[in-house]
Amino acid sequence: MFGKIVAPLDGSALAAGVIPHVVALTKVTDAQVTLLRVMVREATSSVAVSPVEWQLQKTEAQAYLDEMGNRLAQVLVTPPETILLEGRAADRIIEYAQQHHCDLVVLSSHGQSGLHGWNVSSIAQKVIHRVGKSILLVRAYQMATTTQVREGDGLRYRRLVVPLDGSPRAEHVLPVASALAEAHGAELLLVHVVTRPTMLQRMPLTAEESTLADHLFERNQAQAHKYFEQLRFRVQPEPQTHVITGENVAAALHKFIGQQETDLVIMSAHGHSGQHQWPYGSLVTGFVDYGATSLLILQDMASDVMEPTAAELAAEAIRRQLPRAEGGDEHTIHHAM
Repeated sequence: MFGKIVAPLDGSALAAGVIPHVVALTKVTDAQVTLLRVMVREATSSVAVSPVEWQLQKTEAQAYLDEMGNRLAQVLVTPPETILLEGRAADRIIEYAQQHHCDLVVLSSHGQSGLHGWNVSSIAQKVIHRVGKSILLVRAYQMATTTQVREGDGLRYRRLVVPLDGSPRAEHVLPVASALAEAHGAELLLVHVVTRPTMLQRMPLTAEESTLADHLFERNQAQAHKYFEQLRFRVQPEPQTHVITGENVAAALHKFIGQQETDLVIMSAHGHSGQHQWPYGSLVTGFVDYGATSLLILQDMASDVMEPTAAELAAEAIRRQLPRAEGGDEHTIHHAM
């Protein structure tokens, strides 16, 4: 379960929409919650910010964090911490989460930049793909609940969906999903998608080949039902199980999740393939980029196991060649509520 949760805020109502989800998660864990804000100097601005004005902005930012922290302190078992940093937002968030061994980063899909045609803001996208931690991505365009947190307030999940592919990696999310379902009195839906086998062909399939494909399709459906029957005895509260079919796994899941009016999708970062060179499997990446429901991704690989990208290697090589930058990027203001 989660021991340390960090929730980046930027002062906007959209970013603060993660707060009810943070409270919802703490129903199943006594995690230490940290509210994090990064102060960003606008490099494109033609007018330099005076030291006095910059200090005033920092004071206002800290006051905002303190206010949110005081509200959370009324509903959490352990009072939250507030952290104010300076620098590039995504870089500071990633560094903080990694250096302080945070278990979960709770992100809003959009913040100060507002809602736009992109499904996820650039900052959230960078954090998700570089932090190497479990992520709760809250869809800002679905926030119908208030961001005001008072005693007795809270978000209650009604329906949780867990896609499974039959692998132990995918199943490692079940303890968290079960705990959330029990704490919220939510329906827990386990779903598996069966697709017709892909067969390389330049000509129409022969009767024998079509029969073979049909048999394999039916066999996989039967095995999926058998798998879920066995799983029922290991999962409490008793889940609903769904074996669905479609031409494409991702498309079938997106349709199913929309039809079920799902509050939260819970997925393992990797499934049966478990490729080390990417922080997420292709299915999870697709849900980040195109999903319309809040998404809890549980990272199943340590960050030091994942292979760095070519861009990361090049950036690190350049960084080592440059002298340590001067300025306020490393400044930190730390407060415990």
